[in-house]
Parts: sequence; C-alpha cells; structure tokens
Amino acid sequence: MTIGSNGLISVPAPPPRRSRPWIRSGLAVLVAAALAVGGLFAYRAATDTSCGAGVSRQGTPAQCVGVTDGSYAFAPELVEIEGMIRKENRTVVASGNYVSVAYMLPMTLGPTDTGTIEAVREELEGAYAEQHSANTLPRLKGQNGIRLLLANSGSRSEQWQGVTRQLVGMVDSERLVAVLGFGQSRATTKQAIQELANAHRIPAIGATVTADDLTDATTAPDFFRISPRNSDEGQAAAHYLAQRTPRGKVLVVTDTDDGDSYNVSLYNGFVSAAKAEKLQLSDATLNYRSGSAQTGFDFSNMLNSVCQAHASAVYFAGRGKDLDTFVSALANRQCRTAQGVITVVSGDDTSSMRPDQEFRHALQTGGVTLLFTALTAPNEWEKEKGDDYSVERQAYAEFHKAVVTVFRDATDSMFQDGHMIMAYDATFTAVKAIRFAEGHDGTDPVTTNTVGQQLVSLQSTNAVQGASGPIDLQRNRNPLNKPMALLSVTGKGDYSFNQVIWPAGRPWSAL
Repeated sequence: MTIGSNGLISVPAPPPRRSRPWIRSGLAVLVAAALAVGGLFAYRAATDTSCGAGVSRQGTPAQCVGVTDGSYAFAPELVEIEGMIRKENRTVVASGNYVSVAYMLPMTLGPTDTGTIEAVREELEGAYAEQHSANTLPRLKGQNGIRLLLANSGSRSEQWQGVTRQLVGMVDSERLVAVLGFGQSRATTKQAIQELANAHRIPAIGATVTADDLTDATTAPDFFRISPRNSDEGQAAAHYLAQRTPRGKVLVVTDTDDGDSYNVSLYNGFVSAAKAEKLQLSDATLNYRSGSAQTGFDFSNMLNSVCQAHASAVYFAGRGKDLDTFVSALANRQCRTAQGVITVVSGDDTSSMRPDQEFRHALQTGGVTLLFTALTAPNEWEKEKGDDYSVERQAYAEFHKAVVTVFRDATDSMFQDGHMIMAYDATFTAVKAIRFAEGHDGTDPVTTNTVGQQLVSLQSTNAVQGASGPIDLQRNRNPLNKPMALLSVTGKGDYSFNQVIWPAGRPWSAL
C-alpha cells in the first residue's frame, strides 16, 4: 500500500459500501443456512422492524442494540463485514476450543453522534483482520480460537447499561474474556468502562478513546488503552508550537460540553503542557457550545477577539465536526492581512471532518494553516526519516498483509483516518494477552482474570509492537510514550504527513 507520489493521504467523500461479489454470494448462503437452522443468534435483515436474538429495541427513538456474533446487521453499511465475522465465528465454534472477545461501540448513529458509520465499519474490519490472523497464522495461533462478538451500545453509547449487562452474562455462557473498542470519549463511555472493568473486572481495551479520565487503576483497574491520552496529544502539540512559534501568542478555543470527555481533557492537557513549555497563552479562552444552532454564530463572534489577541496560533480543543466551521469562520477575520497566516492545531478527532468547499477555500485563501495530532497514519514509518524504525515498519507490514489477505479490494481509503489500524492493534493486544494466558504448553485456563493479569505484563520487553507503534502498558494502564502522526490538512482537503511525534520528544526505544 502506498500513499502516492505526492505524499498526500486522500480524504474523499464518504465512500459507498464496497461491492464484493465473492463475499455477497457467500453471505447469501450463510443467511439461508442461518434462517434454516437457527442457533444462538437469529439472522435478521437490517430493514426488519424487529431485532434478532441478543438484540432488542431500546431508547427514544428506539434503536436495535445488544450483542451479536455477526448474525444481526446493525446498519446496511455493516452487512458485509458482519457476514465475514459470522463466518469466521462459526468455524471457531465448530472447533470446540475458543474464547470470545467483544468489540463494543455505537453502531446505530443518530444526528448528534460525532462519529461516522464509515469509521464504525473500518474498526470492525480492523478487528476482523486480526481475528482471522490469530486463527490462521502459525505465529499467532494458539490452543483457543478467537471468536469476535459485536456489541452495539447505541447512539452516543446511551444504551450502555443494557449492553454491559449482556456482556457480563456472557463471561460464563459465551467464554467472554475481554471487551474492546468503546468508540469515543464520553461520559457514557466512562460509565460503561467502569461497569465492566471495575464492578465486574472484565478486561477492557480502548482503541481510540483518548480522554485522560478514562484510565484509573483504582476506579477501572482492568481498563487499558492503546491510544495516547489527550494530555499526550496536548504535550506533543505544545512542544511543536514552542519550537515553531517560540515568541508567538497562542489562543485556546474550547467546547463547553462537559459531557464530552474528549473536549475537556484535550483542553486541560494542552493548557498544562503549554505552561510547562512556557508558551505565551492568550489571557482569555474562547468558548463555544457544540450541537447548538448558534455554534456558527459563536465562531463568527470570536473573530474580533482573535484579532485583538494578536495570536499567531490557535489550539482548538473540540470535535472535528466543529473545527471545519471554525476554520471557515476564521478566514473572514478583518485582521487577516495584518496578522498574516495563523496556525490552527487540534487533536485526533480532526479526522472525522468531512471538508466542504467553504472549508477548502478557507485553507486556500484565508490565511489559515491546519495541523492535528493523529493517532496514526498510513505507512507513517516508511515516511519518517532519521531514526531506525525497522521494528515499527515490520509491525505495519504484518498489519497490511493481514488486511489484504481478507479484503481483496483493499485501498488507501481504508486506512486514511486510522480507525482500522487502531482496532487491529486493540485486537492484537487482546490476542497477545490471551496467548500468554494459555501458558507455554497451551493448557492453562483462559479467563477474564488470567487475561487481565497478562495485560498488566505487556510492558518493556513484552510490549506489543503494533502497526500504530509500540504499546508499552504501564501501571496506570496507559501506553508509555505512544507515538502520533502530525498531519496537515491541505487546501484540497487531503492530509499531508509531516512527522512522527512522541510525547517525550524522542522515540520509545530511546527511553
């Protein structure tokens, strides 16, 4: 897989569901068989008015949430990948020796969700690619097959309570040993994590959740994450700005939605790191409220303050869905000519933006440069110069091989926002803990307890070499010095790779 001779990572409009005739025909056979013989999970088409076994209508408006082995498709865009997972699960169950892991995140999205169904699909594809590798490759295969269950917590994860109750009940009945994923950093996400990883001590592994307050060895002792924290993102951004604009003033813009842990911890992380870096912060923080009809007006009303602050850079502590509106408004500031180019830096949720023409025009002619700290980027290790990243390059090559083995039409667009890579790494981390729990001869019992114990041991020489970089889980359940990719957004809406950045300012191997 290549990025392209121009070094850009294309960000097209949301792609249509990929058509794979060879999968579609196989899926039809599986559906017919499921309807004929039944089983643990009854198949229902996504358009049915009723839900299938393990999945029920909950919430207002009602949505089908719950846990499935892939038999129930939560959205039309997920039919193909859930069919592939269901087929793999059938093979695993037929073998007799297996354990289950569940991938949990919102899969029925509403108008207030900041994620996209494309990102959901990509996460399931990444988890499946590693599941298939773990069940077929000699270097990953063990005594137990890996069964992948899918847990839909509903829009904004608001149906987390019922779903976590289901998962707790599956520890014995379905041999569940870990829960992965979790979507975005919200208050509901934190509640689900605490119920699983504290109240019931089920190992939980976050793939893309970055809010600092999610990991706590006391309140959630069995929750681990493979992504950097928002404080890590803020530290890396502050270090970059300190190098590039050492005497410039930095203005901070933040979302006041306290229910979104991402915004809160991104703001706190950056401000704390900026002070440590001795960055000159503007006296006042500019606030807005997401999800409001007034959001655009809030940004327009900030323009005078931006000019009066004489800032050379802005740190945007908010979601990507609001960032594009802010950048478009910023291009209309009256001081644009006198101020010159202003640099906007934000966090990893920038990848959820869907750039429109006004946004592109703002970057082309509005005197705005946009950068963000991404959790990972396609082929970042091949593009990074200077240090020896042979281990990281090998890990990424293994990920890429796993993907093209199961997706014959794999394209660059599948990797562009990092969701597939991070989901693969979360599943890979769980698999490594499971294989360690099996013991040297493969006969030791694999339980939630033994998998949790092995996750604690995945540090130092036992660190997981993931496609997104080394995952060295510390006592605080966070990865040590987890790398990120610093990307810029071009006037065409593409991402351009700048460099790999580390919270400590140097590679993990150099610590």
